[in-house]
Amino acid sequence: MFDPVRRPIDAVDTHVAIDKRKVVLTPTARDDADRIDSWWRANRRAAPWLFGEELAASLSLLEVAPEMGRLLRMVPRRA
Repeated sequence: MFDPVRRPIDAVDTHVAIDKRKVVLTPTARDDADRIDSWWRANRRAAPWLFGEELAASLSLLEVAPEMGRLLRMVPRRA
């Protein structure tokens, strides 16, 4: 199961203060990541960890450089 909290160590100078933003996955995105991670681990035996590491690295990058991503404004759906 993909865990966005367990991330690779950032290659950043620890003496530099970085203003980190909180990156939040929607429940659908988390479910998709879990499904893809499970498939990847089962079918990519040469690098079963790769999807999780790449996604974690992307989320870490968005924490420190959020302008690299696109802001998604949540709009409630009508029933």
